[in-house]
Amino acid sequence: MLESYPTHPGLLSISASTRLKPTKNDLNRSEEEFKAALKFMAEAQGDEQAKALGDAVANYVPEIDETLTDRLHGVFGLWLMRHGRKTEALQRFFIRKAVRDHWMAAILHDARSDAPVRLDL
Repeated sequence: MLESYPTHPGLLSISASTRLKPTKNDLNRSEEEFKAALKFMAEAQGDEQAKALGDAVANYVPEIDETLTDRLHGVFGLWLMRHGRKTEALQRFFIRKAVRDHWMAAILHDARSDAPVRLDL
């Protein structure tokens, strides 16, 4: 029986990686689905299985769309960095400018989120 619950990592990753000629909204949705797929897989099966899922998507998505590839490689690269695999992330994905831009945007977002609130008295 095929599992079909909304947090199924396999279904999320398939949906994330199969959008042809994605719009900006499609890219954002793919990013969120892929992040969720990695998260739910890590929770259910551990980081090694989540990495295997990420590897599969990273290897498949270049056949679909270049812009989608950049976005999902950026997501997976950040996941790798945040899970103790910085060297692997840099070796695999740093070459692409769009991925570096994605990483920088995420880093700046995190920095703004962590900054204390400024009070003007």
